[in-house]
Amino acid sequence: MNFLPGSPRLQLLVAFLVAAVLAFSLGLPWLKTPVLLALSNGLAVTGVIVLIRAGQVSFGHAMFACLSGYGVAFIGRAWHLDALLLIALGTAAAALAGALIGVFMVRYRGIFFGMLNLAFSMVLFSVLGKFGAFTGGTDGLRFDRPSFGFVHLEREGFETALLLLALVLAVLAGEVHSGVEVRKRHTYRLAAFGSGDAGPIAHVEEGRLRLHRPWPNSEAVGVDRLPEDVARWPRVEIVTSHAGAGAAIVAALRQTGVHGIVVACTGNGSVHHDLEVALLEAQAAGVRVIRSSRCLEGAVIASAGQVLPSAGALTPVQARVEMVLALLGAGPR
Repeated sequence: MNFLPGSPRLQLLVAFLVAAVLAFSLGLPWLKTPVLLALSNGLAVTGVIVLIRAGQVSFGHAMFACLSGYGVAFIGRAWHLDALLLIALGTAAAALAGALIGVFMVRYRGIFFGMLNLAFSMVLFSVLGKFGAFTGGTDGLRFDRPSFGFVHLEREGFETALLLLALVLAVLAGEVHSGVEVRKRHTYRLAAFGSGDAGPIAHVEEGRLRLHRPWPNSEAVGVDRLPEDVARWPRVEIVTSHAGAGAAIVAALRQTGVHGIVVACTGNGSVHHDLEVALLEAQAAGVRVIRSSRCLEGAVIASAGQVLPSAGALTPVQARVEMVLALLGAGPR
């Protein structure tokens, strides 16, 4: 862009700045409105340009998630189907909407593609907002809690079942991962997840599932043991091993009545000597201690003569969850 003296672009910019100063300094409502509209639309266009330059246009993602959610709500209200079937139908509704909009959108590239994504999203947002009596407005739609796997659960059980369903299998960027092995490897990339050495269980290609290894098959242990009151859960804390680590933090945790400690170790479960001495004392006093690695990939390999047990391939956070459930299953503390 070449802003030369007397050019139309420069004149337009100066006129806008003058209008903005007058609108806000003199408090002119009839001038504030067009200035604010111009600013908001300009920011939206700038966002689209940035997203396209970065290779990401995300407006449509929210739109399809919205269509899927409302599809589930409308179908659930009308036919009272099982939750698993509702999830499948909601996904199908989003896919159908994507196919219909895609027939039109596939013809466009660059800034036009981004602007049309935004336009479709804004049209949907306006429709949902204007027909609040039908769509529930900003409060959304409510319907009776469905069965889950044809089993009727209370609210807490239903929410737990949905959470477990999300954790057991994560479908990310066309890859199907096990909930135990999946790791987030990057804060921002679209393909931000991976399963390390194990790799994905399957890939989704052209709408078809290509399976690489058997589905995970394990017993769901401990969910029914969790008390509703978090204060009744066993105290399990994560302690990090690092240069200069000492015994003070372990001593402080023991004084507060900790029940278990997960050590986030370096490499293959290495623990700082001073910290290890304190951990062994805690273990001898009845505190459960387990080693996990700060590395995102690989496992802590058990070796001869080890004095602190290994959490295997579990991350420190996963190991903490498992220890909480194990302590709950062990009975009164």
